[in-house]
Formats: sequence, structure tokens, C-alpha cells
Amino acid sequence: MYPILTLALAYLIISFVRRLHYQYGLNKFAAEHGALPVKKFPGRLPFGLSFLIELVGNLRQSRFLKGQHERYERIGNTYESNLLGARDIITCEPENIKAILAKQFDEFDLGTRTGKFTPLLGMKGIFVQSQGAGWEHSRALLRPQFHKNQITNDLDSLDFHTKRFLSLLPSDKVFDIQPLLFKLTLDSATEFLFGESTESLLEGNDENAAGTFAKAFETAQYWVSIKMKTGPINKFIGGKKFHEACQTTRQYVSRFVDKALSMDLEEKSTEKSKYVFLEALAKETKDKVELTDQILNILLAGRDTTAGLLSMTLWFLARNRQVWHKLREEVVQRVGANGKPDWELMKDMQYLKNVLNESLRLLPAVPSNGRAARVRTTLPVGGGPDEKSPIVVEKGQRVAYTVYTLHRRKDIYGPDADEFKPERWDTLKPGWGYLPFNGGPRICLGQQYALIEASFVLIRILQQFKDIKGYDPATGQEGLTLTLASGNGVHVKLTPA
Repeated sequence: MYPILTLALAYLIISFVRRLHYQYGLNKFAAEHGALPVKKFPGRLPFGLSFLIELVGNLRQSRFLKGQHERYERIGNTYESNLLGARDIITCEPENIKAILAKQFDEFDLGTRTGKFTPLLGMKGIFVQSQGAGWEHSRALLRPQFHKNQITNDLDSLDFHTKRFLSLLPSDKVFDIQPLLFKLTLDSATEFLFGESTESLLEGNDENAAGTFAKAFETAQYWVSIKMKTGPINKFIGGKKFHEACQTTRQYVSRFVDKALSMDLEEKSTEKSKYVFLEALAKETKDKVELTDQILNILLAGRDTTAGLLSMTLWFLARNRQVWHKLREEVVQRVGANGKPDWELMKDMQYLKNVLNESLRLLPAVPSNGRAARVRTTLPVGGGPDEKSPIVVEKGQRVAYTVYTLHRRKDIYGPDADEFKPERWDTLKPGWGYLPFNGGPRICLGQQYALIEASFVLIRILQQFKDIKGYDPATGQEGLTLTLASGNGVHVKLTPA
């Protein structure tokens, strides 16, 4: 018995000494960098249970972002949370976000996010790769596919799907436009990526292979988003439904990859044919897994962010009808009642850009994000009682940043920061206070694709309808998966022109 007690005592002494050594090193590092302690989430229960209870309550009420916003107001713009022992830094400070995404880019990576995304998005896609050779390869592979020429060549296809979408919109009748917007962007995105649309806007197509794929894709995204928010307990979430949805999604995309790999793409490139993203990618790599991963990564960004942006923009326009009428006046003057918008025209429509900027400000498509420290480092602000001193970030520690709250800061956007006012963008230049498409070396490659598609669809809607009225509650539920939409839908009545 004595040897066991001796070993136990030795273990405790060694652990204590290691802890002292660790704390000494941490204190020395903090002193060398002028870092002060960061505020803590004021939970009363042990093991971070207070934070967990509040988090789960907000998730159940579909108010994750509002709850996060309220915590900033209670605690400060940077604080440390404890979720069952996992201690994260949570911030909405522009200087901290700039450090993570740009100035100290090499000191942070994606952390545990990769493992949560892998069942759906694989390991070779751009959104799951931390910086390094793999990520640089993905960036170089994908960047040419979002050149202006590729996007403008896709406008005819987008116009075709948009006209089908418009034909389904009832006049002078209350309906939910959001599901149709998600179908529209799925149809246009799959045609751009695969060369073949899911045709989800066609009646009866919900039950075919494409319809099954769309449902599986949404289910998989939902479970990934829950995993992202629940820290150490994420391994117990999703189960069979999650893995089946991921499998269905990947199998559907794989058949298009097989088709592209079986084609003589060099011969086809000499023919006059429409641009297909997957075929262009297949000229650069024959790796089936990589092609499947990259296409799913781009589909997630290309379809959901645009649908969310359109949904939330119409949600705001239905509540700010003076903005609708001012925007429609610009559309009629610049494009005409029936004219087809082109790239140069859309890029030059200032009020349209203002409206989209303001929508992305108040309800950004990706409202929260995060990184993990690769080394022990610091962030520039958040320490001490006044939150102006640097703070220490431990190796492996996650830093979450909240774009939703960043975009509502009154010290950046003024006392009316919570109001929808597109005119503010006539003079506003918020720098790192505005991050709808991330920033730094990982800034979104497809942001122009998303903005041009959203602009095109909005113009077509405004050409066909002279008025809009909203029928949703003023404070709706959040439809938050990996991207943001309305949890209540977007119920509107449209009056034809």
C-alpha cells in the first residue's frame, strides 16, 4: 500500500511543481509584453456550467447572437469564457481581430474547427485548411475561378434562374420569400459549379436526387453549426443523422466530379461552351477527393451567404419602405424597367451598394468566427480594468470574434448603430470595424460573386415590383447555421409594377 501512496504523493508534487513553473513562465511572458489579465465571464457555478446554461438557453430560443451581444454589454468588449474547462477569449475589438487575421496571421490557425467540418467538407477544402502549403495550394487553385470574366459569363445562367424565381412570386399576397431565395441560389450555384442545376425551383423536384441533396446539405450544416458553438461536448452532438446527411451530400457531388474527370477537358476547351467551375478545376488537379472537398466548400459559401444576404436585405427593405422606393428609383434610372444589369452598371450603383453594405453590417452572413493560437502570444487590447492593455493568449487557446457585435458598436457607427440607414455609407469608412467577408490573407475569394449575384437578383425584383410590405415580427428569430438567415422566414407582400 505504501508504494501506491508514495507514487500518488510524487505525482501530486510533480504536478504542483509543473504548475508553478508554468505560472512563472506565464507571468514572466505577460510582464515582458505589458499584458494584464482579461475580464472573466462572471459565472457562479463550477466547471463553466453557468456559461453552458446561458449558451444552451440562447440556442434553444434561437438568439445565440443576441445573447452574445448582451454578454459584451455586461462584461466588456473582450473577456474569457469557461465552457467545461475550455477557456476561450471572446472579443469584438477591431485591433484584436486585425491582429488575428492579418498582423499576427502566422500565430493563429483554425484549431479544432477542422475536425468539426471534416465529415461534410473533407480535409482538402479551403475552409478547413490552416495556413501552410495545402491552404496556399487551394488559394492558388481557386482564385482564378472567381475572375471577373467567369462571373460575368455566368450572368445569363443567373438571369434564367432569376426569371424562373420571379415567375413563382405571388402579387398582393403575403408569402415567405426566403425558401425560394435559397432554391434560387442553389440552382444558380450548382449550374455555375457543376454545369448542371439542381432545378429545385421546379415543382416536384423536392423529392428527386437533387431535392434529397438539398435537404441533406442543410441538415449537415445545421449540425456542424451546433458543434461549433458547444465546445467540448460537440462530440456527442449530431450522431447518425449528421453522418448520413454528410454522406448523402458528398455522394451527390462525387458523381459530378466523376463526370468531369471522365471528360476530355482539353478537347472541350477548344469548343465554344459555357464556363463550368468544376471542369476548370479538373484541368488543374485529378484528385477526386480534393475536387469533391473544394466544390463543397465553395458551394457552402456561394449558395448560403448569397441567399442569406438577399433574405435579410428584403427583410430590412420591407420594414424601411422609403429605402425600397429610393433604391427602385436608382434601378429604373440606371437599368430601366426591363433592362438587363451588367457588371459595370452594378458596380457603379452607389445606393445599391449602400443597401447591401448596411444589410451585411446589421446581419452579416458569417456573424461569428474564430481562430486558435499556434504559439503563446498576445493581443493588443482587452487587458486591465480599462481593457486597453495587451492580453496573453495561450498556445492552443481559441479566440472567437463576433462580427455581429463589431458591426453594431456605437463608437464606430454612431448612436444610431442599431438602425438600418444605408445613407451612412456615403461617407463611412470603418476599416477593420466592418468585416462581412473576413479580412487579411484569408479574405473571402468569392465576395464579388456573392455581391454581383445579390445585386442582380435585387434589381430584377425591383424592376418587377413597385412596393413591398413586411409581415414578420420586428425582432425575429435567428436562422443561424454556418451562415445567417431569418429563423422566422421573410414574409412579405409584393405589389407589381
